[in-house]
Amino acid sequence: MKPDALSALHDIHLPPAVSWWPPAPGWWGLLVMVLLLVGTFAWLMYRRYHSAEARSRRLRRAMLAAAASELVLLQQQPDAELIAELSMLLRRVAVQLEPDVAGISGDRWLAWLDGKWDRDDFSAGYGRLMIEAPYRPDVAIDGDQLITLCQQWLDAQR
Repeated sequence: MKPDALSALHDIHLPPAVSWWPPAPGWWGLLVMVLLLVGTFAWLMYRRYHSAEARSRRLRRAMLAAAASELVLLQQQPDAELIAELSMLLRRVAVQLEPDVAGISGDRWLAWLDGKWDRDDFSAGYGRLMIEAPYRPDVAIDGDQLITLCQQWLDAQR
């Protein structure tokens, strides 16, 4: 008898399983794009945080916050000392904002303060006491109103 032809065949050899490595070229391209996006984002955030303008804004906010907290301490001052302290506080803040303002006084000083917030509460309002009260012997002031005015001015500078 003749041997069966099917018995002479060998078993089917399956190809090896598909490996996850190396990935297809499309995955390499996607990886490069994601890395570029993450790197660009990190670089932009670094530049934004460390720029001179951002540093200046942070310092300005810190200085204004310190001045605002100092206003709270000034509420217990007598009227004569209160005006002097408020004037010095606003002058310190003003010099930090614009160093050229250190030399101005009187009506120009009040006009500068008003120019920083588009109101006239200093030159034509209650803030006028800042330059008049030290030269008047018997001036009655409302310390809370003056402190509120200074607080509003500081808040407008943020």
